[in-house]
Amino acid sequence: MTNPTTLQSVKYLQEVYTLEELKDIVEHGCSSGLAREHIYYHQTWDFYLKFEDEVEDELFATYGEEYIEYFSRDGVTSVRQLVNDMVWSFIELVAQDIINQD
Repeated sequence: MTNPTTLQSVKYLQEVYTLEELKDIVEHGCSSGLAREHIYYHQTWDFYLKFEDEVEDELFATYGEEYIEYFSRDGVTSVRQLVNDMVWSFIELVAQDIINQD
């Protein structure tokens, strides 16, 4: 992740989740329900709209220029589901990065 301390999304996630919660997210993933503030589509949609550039930049850096195709596989049937999967992946990447820095 490119200098995560300057990203507003990272600062936000550090305010929302404790270090222990971030460790749990890394271990079990967002789909487990541990990302309690980002469980429902409306929550991940709002997060995406607020931090769209940061989410897309990180996913591009991690998965390459075809990152949307990466998230579109496995039966994605709506834009909200696509955004949800992208946000969950982003949160998991940020959590991993924070854990690695600790």
